[in-house]
Amino acid sequence: MPQAFTRMKTRLLTLSVLALGVAGILAAPRTVNGICMLHHHWPWLLPASQLARNLESTDTNVVRESLGVLRDYKNPIGADRAVRLLASPDDYVWLNAVLYLGAVGRAEAVPYLIKSLRHTAWRAEADNLSALQRITSQSFGTDFQAWRGWWVAAHPGTAFDFDSKLGPNPRR
Repeated sequence: MPQAFTRMKTRLLTLSVLALGVAGILAAPRTVNGICMLHHHWPWLLPASQLARNLESTDTNVVRESLGVLRDYKNPIGADRAVRLLASPDDYVWLNAVLYLGAVGRAEAVPYLIKSLRHTAWRAEADNLSALQRITSQSFGTDFQAWRGWWVAAHPGTAFDFDSKLGPNPRR
């Protein structure tokens, strides 16, 4: 009888650990660490629909990571929500939103892609420039002033803030 009891305890413990693991995986797409872990190790467990829902989160870290993964997937499922995030007061939320929108080819991203040429986050420049050229069919390289001049000439009478929310050390 003690041996059967020990086996039963072992099985219950194993089932409990498995249940906790499954619960953790189900909750993971709603946490920064979970998003990163699933994206790098088990991307098939990270549904784009959950990432799109994450864009409504009050946790800016979850929003930024979700935008980054959606950008990698090039899945437009969260694009309408991301357009609203372009107005975010967080320097990195709007930047990740514009990089995602650029990756899925949304024209609303263009002035923000131009603005992001001056953002502190210089590592995003290659993705930014690629999206900007693909969407506009223009080629001004990384010359912010040339892009800005093109935008202003192409959209007369349209005001756009190219100077605020550029991170702690904006580029010139």
